[in-house]
Amino acid sequence: MHAFYQARVLSKELIGEKVRYVVLEPETALAYEPGQFFILRLRDPQGEYVERSYSAANFDNSGKIEFVIRIEDMGKMTQLIDKLEDGQMIDIKGPFGRFGYPTLPEDTQKLVLIAGGVGISPLRSMLQKAVMDNSSFPIQLFYGFRNPQDYLFADELKTLSQSGRLEVLASISQGQDQEWDGMRGYISEALPEKIFSPEEGVNCFICGPPPMVKSTREKLFDLGFERKQVHVEAW
Repeated sequence: MHAFYQARVLSKELIGEKVRYVVLEPETALAYEPGQFFILRLRDPQGEYVERSYSAANFDNSGKIEFVIRIEDMGKMTQLIDKLEDGQMIDIKGPFGRFGYPTLPEDTQKLVLIAGGVGISPLRSMLQKAVMDNSSFPIQLFYGFRNPQDYLFADELKTLSQSGRLEVLASISQGQDQEWDGMRGYISEALPEKIFSPEEGVNCFICGPPPMVKSTREKLFDLGFERKQVHVEAW
């Protein structure tokens, strides 16, 4: 049975359009695997608890846990998160879930990560783990988002891709009048031409809004991937 622990807010930088990059430092170290999520809890102005689940967006030895959270106008929890101040305490419980490294087969030869919007969170955690372990298998990251300003961690991903091991394919679904050098359209549309062939040892992980996850999953099946090769997480 997991209990809530206290965590200090170190920062809550605004990245992207209405996206907060929140860094917490739990008072008690919380071990987790890349891809897992935590429950965050705050009190609203009436004193009532509000809690939501968010995937960890990092994996390192710092003891800090990072989250990428889209602030919704009608989101009760995200509005509270948007008003957090540095140094404030927040309740955290976890980890939970088996998405990510807990279900990554040991015989993986190639890894495909497919993210929609802030669904990059658990996949970034997986990338950091792969780099930390000096894993040798090649990785593709298909990353779809609305506008160019929502390309989260762009510089970090560019740096990682310079090693030649990570291929990043990014696409915007809106902002057609904005300057953008990458692909346009839904990220699933790029899969048939760009993705690794569906051979044994290729594993795919999808995270994003439910409609995106569902359509992408079906697209992978159409391309010949087996169900055991496709792992999904929808918020």
